[in-house]
Amino acid sequence: MKPLLTIAAICTLGILCSHAEQNPTVDFAKGQKRTWTSKDHPKAKGIKMKISYPSGWQAKEGTRPNILHKFVGKSASGMDVVTLTTRTLPEPYNRELTDDEKNEVLARDVVAEMLPEGAKVLSHKITKIDGEMCAMAEFLYVTERVGIKIAQKGMVFVIPRPGTLLLLQCATGADAANGLAGLNARYASVQKLYMLIGASCVFVDKWEE
Repeated sequence: MKPLLTIAAICTLGILCSHAEQNPTVDFAKGQKRTWTSKDHPKAKGIKMKISYPSGWQAKEGTRPNILHKFVGKSASGMDVVTLTTRTLPEPYNRELTDDEKNEVLARDVVAEMLPEGAKVLSHKITKIDGEMCAMAEFLYVTERVGIKIAQKGMVFVIPRPGTLLLLQCATGADAANGLAGLNARYASVQKLYMLIGASCVFVDKWEE
């Protein structure tokens, strides 16, 4: 029996290792990622940037006017979506903002208005991405469609650029019919990944000569 137990243990270990290797957060941190750039994109509104996403995810063109691109990861327990959106700033803010103006635009209540109606802001802080001031907020959104209760939990990065706001929204979705425990567990497993994706954002025009 011992040889059989040993073989079973080796097989189990192999399965566990395989699952660990498929962890997108670990893979991303190890460099298993792809890069997308907004160069020559008609919806970029002048923003020149690049961003990295897990190599196992699918990149999709945005179908709505202000959606630049989407990056989608799927598994048996749900789906994770990172969406890049641009919004034109109205006058008199359609220019390079001062730090005080950026703080106004990135305030918690203003960021809350950029989320889907009914979304609840769970946390909010001002930070920086590629040296640029930005807001980072976590949110929860629960809705019902054709009798099915669906929930999303995620984080959004809001980054002011001259005349434009860039929104990087990262959301994890799951069926909420039996509560939010499954969603919370899945979100916890990708929370660091979302932060790594946000931190990978580089505004290439800052570094052009």
